Amino acid sequence: MSGFFVPVLRVTTLVASTALLTCNMDQVFIFRAWISPTIPASHGKVAPHWYRSFLDQLLAPLSGYLLVSLVSAAANVYIRTEGDDLARKWYAANFVFAILHMAPAVKAYEQIKLIWDRDGDGKSNLKGMKGWLAVNTVRAWISDIPAFVCALIATGLMVKL
Repeated sequence: MSGFFVPVLRVTTLVASTALLTCNMDQVFIFRAWISPTIPASHGKVAPHWYRSFLDQLLAPLSGYLLVSLVSAAANVYIRTEGDDLARKWYAANFVFAILHMAPAVKAYEQIKLIWDRDGDGKSNLKGMKGWLAVNTVRAWISDIPAFVCALIATGLMVKL
């Protein structure tokens, strides 16, 4: 298998991993603004409304990036070409790290429940934002950053410019 398909496949994992990492970083920047000490706790009452809209808009692209990352990494492991043994190991590592993106899902959901609470005074909503930011930071370090690095190395080994 060669031609146009394989080089595009080799780069696709890097593009999807980059998108996941960028999405994570964007969320960190957005959430940091919410937990700034200059934000009054009462403003946290807006969080449930804002976060539902945010999550509705984010879920489809984020799921797509993760799916493309997983499928393309698996395909890169499966499809053999000459001299690709080392790169295939890096694509396999990318696949594992991409799966780890879901590892903190339970902790993230606990924080999302705090953010979505419409009955509080706003403090618990902001506490949820802060907790979610901590969970997302862990996710970046255990999944998104290593997956990106693995994809970058694998792609560098395979794509001849």
